[in-house]
Amino acid sequence: SSLRKRTDYSSVDSSGLNDFLQTLGPEYSVYTYELLNSGIDKETLLTFSDEQLLIDCGITNKIHRIKIQHGVKMSREDFSYSEESLEKNLDVFISYRRSNGSQLASLLKVHLELRDYTVFLDVVGLEAGKFDNNLLQSIRSSKNFILVCTAGAMDRCEGDIDQKDWIHKEIACALNSQCNIIPVFDNFVMPES
Repeated sequence: SSLRKRTDYSSVDSSGLNDFLQTLGPEYSVYTYELLNSGIDKETLLTFSDEQLLIDCGITNKIHRIKIQHGVKMSREDFSYSEESLEKNLDVFISYRRSNGSQLASLLKVHLELRDYTVFLDVVGLEAGKFDNNLLQSIRSSKNFILVCTAGAMDRCEGDIDQKDWIHKEIACALNSQCNIIPVFDNFVMPES
């Protein structure tokens, strides 16, 4: 995966497929090898539907397929898409405090996916530098925002006027994006104000 991101494809990629995928984010380069190996170049990719990206290209990450399609429209200067169609294509975003909420968050993700919900959980982590925008865009793309409330999870939010705390930032984004917010409590006590 890491090797595929750093590989120079210029000798076999005359269409600029890897360069196009790189404009979406360095994490998209992992698809270059398989796409080129399957005979798919940039021009072919620009004609693919969501279903073709999934079945023919093997891109199982729904968020990546959406961003690729958005990138295609932007590269064509096709601005006819609506923000709404880009915004609410993910069923659930799970927010949690890494120090004590990761196990419950992972368990929720597994159970939701077993019921065919599309779920974003940043367990794997996003590429450095793209973290802020990708994470917030994933929240904006979600219909539901599950907030895992574990012991002390909100303590850093109190008095955080500049929203430097990530959970605070995620909650604010979810509120602004009109996500349905679902708290899940585990030994949680609301901080005193």
